[in-house]
Order: sequence, then structure tokens, then C-alpha cells
Amino acid sequence: MLILALDAALAGCSAAVLADGAVCARRAMATDRGHAAALPPMVEAVLAEARVRATDLAAVAAVVGPGGFTGLRAALALAEGLALGAGVPLIGVTTGEALAAAVPASVRARRVVWTVIDNRRGQFVLERFAPGAAVPEGDPVVHAEAALPRETRAVAVAEHDGDRAAPRRARRRCAVVRQPPAGRGGRGPGGCAAAGRGNPATRRASALCRATLGPAAGRAMTPDAAAAPDIHAIVHAAAIAPALAALHALAFPASQTWGPDAIGLMFRMPGAFGFWRPAEGFVLARVAADESEILTLAVVPAARRHGVGAGLMAAAMVQAGARGAAAMVLEVAESNAPALALYHGLGFAMAGRRRRYYETGEDALVLRRGLG
Repeated sequence: MLILALDAALAGCSAAVLADGAVCARRAMATDRGHAAALPPMVEAVLAEARVRATDLAAVAAVVGPGGFTGLRAALALAEGLALGAGVPLIGVTTGEALAAAVPASVRARRVVWTVIDNRRGQFVLERFAPGAAVPEGDPVVHAEAALPRETRAVAVAEHDGDRAAPRRARRRCAVVRQPPAGRGGRGPGGCAAAGRGNPATRRASALCRATLGPAAGRAMTPDAAAAPDIHAIVHAAAIAPALAALHALAFPASQTWGPDAIGLMFRMPGAFGFWRPAEGFVLARVAADESEILTLAVVPAARRHGVGAGLMAAAMVQAGARGAAAMVLEVAESNAPALALYHGLGFAMAGRRRRYYETGEDALVLRRGLG
């Protein structure tokens, strides 16, 4: 079985081809931006090296997060296009599942495995895997480093090779699996995390050695009374993904639309939730730690200026607050005056700017609003 795997979740991007579970070609590059431009040449290179055509693939896999949405969006869009063109399934893998898969099977079989992602805000995203398990015990848990309790038994940690911060006492307590940094030599051994070789910049992995956190409790996604009439929580995303994709296609230019598979994978992101109003629009958001992010707000032209967008945003803000978020952020094109008017009317204020964020070269404005 041939599988093409893509990863752009964190500080890098990579592609790999697997043949019956063995990595036969890989490329990786460390970068904080430019994922959309970097990934296609990588895919061409690994397919050529493996002497595989896209139509030979049995499936396409992509990492769905946690991670930066810009990279995730680029990888998912490319993965969906390749899967559609080849007529094969599109598979989503979480960042934690990918990192855990890089731990040798002999270690995983006898030790608890923790995966860690540094969100660069003094917090870690943790996932716990029972001995021998391929999937985590619960949703990712976000904790400050200072708040992590001490682990009382041996664990295994997938650690990035570029991280030299782990103290000696922590390494004595852990089976540390070093992950070579992405892009060393332009090729391996750092490959696609989804292929079992991690390239994410997992910082200070020794924090896991002091963690005793249990699985996160799930929260029901229920509409709030503040939501506009006929706005419903998206509970079974896979069942209505084609309808959501049709709405997205009506709301955005063809080059920016998401297909059903991409939307389905977006809902696999840890902390993701959404609301929709049938035939008119939907909103997709996620919560990570104490902050929520709007991933997309799609309203068809005929339903604009009728309160649909405001109603969807109100439902998303209420749900984000119920999930523990203290603030909500989003990105919008500087030239999108109608969207800016909507967000400003909802109390969002400018918090930053991302230069040349869009493929057109246009800047994105970062807007933020408290949810207290």
C-alpha cells in the first residue's frame, strides 16, 4: 500500500511516501511561513524518488493539528486536491499521534508516551498515550510549564533534536526519542510526522516527565440561547461536510474554497467546533488553552446583511467562552471592508498585522476580542 503523507502543523513542513508502512522517500524543511509554496515541490520530489505517480496512491494523509492554522490550511488544501485527483481517501492524523508514532514500538509497548508541543506562550499542549496505544486517551490538554506536576513513573518522550534545554535529571527519568530537525541536508532523516518521523519543533520536552494529567473531559457542543434562530451546532461534521463545502464555494473565490474532505479534517482539529444555518452559512472555530480562533466564517452572498454572520459569530463566541476561552482572534484581509465592519460591530479590535499573508500578497489584519 502506498501512502503520501504531508505535515505543516508547526515550525516546518514535510512530505513522505510510505510503501507498506516503510518510508521510502521524504523531504523536510524548517520554516515558519511559506508552507503553501514549499509543499508542492516536496510532493513532486518524493513521488519522483519513490517512482510513484499520484494515481498509484492508496491514500493521502495529513496532520490536522494542534499547530499553526496557516500551515495546516496549506497542507490540508494540497492533500485534499491530491486525494480528489487520485480518487483515494484523505486521512487525518493529529500532531500528537504523529509524534507518538515516531517512538520505537519496543518503547511504546511498555511505557506511557506523552507528546508535547510548545505553543510559545509559556504553555504546552500535552497528549497521553497508554502503553501500546496508537491514539491518545483523550483530547489534548494545555498547561503552563510551572503548573505541571511531577511524573511518578517512567514515560517516553519524542524530543526535537534541536532542543538542548532538557535538564539532566529529566532525561534520567525518561526514554528520550530524539527527533532530527526538519530540513537537515534537505532530506532525511527528518521526514513527515504523519509518516512516523517528526519534524515539529517540540520544545522543552522534559516537561512531560513531570506530568500526571489525565485525559481531558469532552464538552458538548450545544447551541446557546443567544444564537439566532435556525442556527445549529455542527455535531456530525462528516454527514454534512458536502453541504458545508457547497456553502464555502458560494462564499469564497474558487482558489480559496474548501472541499468536503478538507472540512471534515478541520473538524478533527483538537478543540474544533462549529455552527451553521442551512443554505446560508457556517462558522468553524477552535479553542486552544484560553484563546479561541475563528478558522472560517462563510456566508453566501444572498444571505449577507441579514444578520446571519453576526448570529453565527455570536454562537461561536458563546461556545468558546463555555469551553474556557478568555478571548477570540481571527484574521481578515485588509481590503475586506464588509467583514471588517461586521467584526468591528461585534467588538473586535486590531491586534496585529501579518504581512503578505495571502497568496495575492495582501496583508491580513489580526483582530481580537475578549469574551469576559
